[in-house]
Amino acid sequence: GATGGSGATGGSGATGGSGATGGSGATGGSGATGGSGATGGGVDGSPCPIGTKKCANACVTLDANNGCADANRCAPCDPSETCQGAPAVCTCVADNVEACNGRACGSVKNNCGATILCPNTCVAPDICGGGTANPNQCGCTPNNPCIGKTCGSATNSCNQTVQCPNTCAGSTPVCSGNTCVECSTPADCPASTKPCTTATCTSQKCGLALPPANSTCPGGKCSATTVGLCERTPVTVASYSIDATEVTRAQYATFLQAKQGNTNGQPAVCSWNSSFTPSSAWPATPADSDFPIAWVDWCDAYAYCSWAGRRLCGKIGGGANASSSYDDPALSQWMRACGGLSNLAYPYGNSFVAGNCSGPLSSSTAAAVASYPQCSSAPPNIYDMSGNVWEWEDSCSASTGATDSCRVRGGSYSGASTDTSGIYLKCNTDNNNPRQVTDSTIGFRCCSSP
Repeated sequence: GATGGSGATGGSGATGGSGATGGSGATGGSGATGGSGATGGGVDGSPCPIGTKKCANACVTLDANNGCADANRCAPCDPSETCQGAPAVCTCVADNVEACNGRACGSVKNNCGATILCPNTCVAPDICGGGTANPNQCGCTPNNPCIGKTCGSATNSCNQTVQCPNTCAGSTPVCSGNTCVECSTPADCPASTKPCTTATCTSQKCGLALPPANSTCPGGKCSATTVGLCERTPVTVASYSIDATEVTRAQYATFLQAKQGNTNGQPAVCSWNSSFTPSSAWPATPADSDFPIAWVDWCDAYAYCSWAGRRLCGKIGGGANASSSYDDPALSQWMRACGGLSNLAYPYGNSFVAGNCSGPLSSSTAAAVASYPQCSSAPPNIYDMSGNVWEWEDSCSASTGATDSCRVRGGSYSGASTDTSGIYLKCNTDNNNPRQVTDSTIGFRCCSSP
């Protein structure tokens, strides 16, 4: 026929077979596309059809099982690879989700060998790889929160509470917050041993405050308004009264507060005196408030007694006592109160007892008034007329001014420690000083008028 057998171009036609496209025509077989035509292939090494490639002397499809269109590869693609590109080759498909599975942050190699950065899921204060965490986990690196703190607890950068080293000691033994202080509550302070005071803590410092209401003190009761002030009732002696104790620092402080520097009203012999403030060891504190006032001159003592509605002890019946009558209990208010009408040598009797009063054998400093209860005079409840501090008396040798010699009575804590006879502590001890003198061993007490 026309394309087969021995057709027009058959026989030994131009491209084979015995017909134009038949027999053993161009594409093999005996049909139009048969035989071993120009693109046929197989074991004889002839070319493979389009969409195939030759592998192991066979034409195979261009899929992942045969290495895609890669002419140099016939092995299957790896499981993570697919055919991609033009011409298509085995190409890795990255699975970053799987690579970051179980990792909170940081970098990692994915299934294709590429280094990727996983999403950071760390929440502050945690950071990626912080603290002891591995590079793909969240952790916190703590700081030292105790820098600048001397005690107590503190929170670090990881919200952890840590205990700081406690360095509190000495004068600041108490930890308050993160600071060493003297006290946080009154219980941190030593109990007060001072009359008319109680321990308190103010602004983290120990101090003294008013005691409970109706508290008592040696020979009296505590003031309801002034810390450390013991209010004692004067003791009646015959026709007059005398202070139960030497005037205390707390009492004198009240006087100065009231005067506010005003020195008017002094007698003419004191015209030179321009201040009532003690010349040393001042101001008073609650701790020493019940100690006798000292470092005051005769004019200071006179002014205080006048302000208090009383007078510096002088002559029974009124006025100054003559200097020569200092040891006469019938004339001297001070002498009568010390030895009584019996004119005792000491307030407590005629025989010296070394420890009965605050003298050089029992004390090296002044004591709180009335702290020697056995040092009481013949009229009961008059304290410290022997020892503690000398006491100014309104008994002077002249009335000219600052240099007049005036009596001081009763002796003091200061004296010869070898004086075992107590001669300087007798009621009739003879001593005097210029009106203007101040000293740590000189104070006073007041009497009533007359």
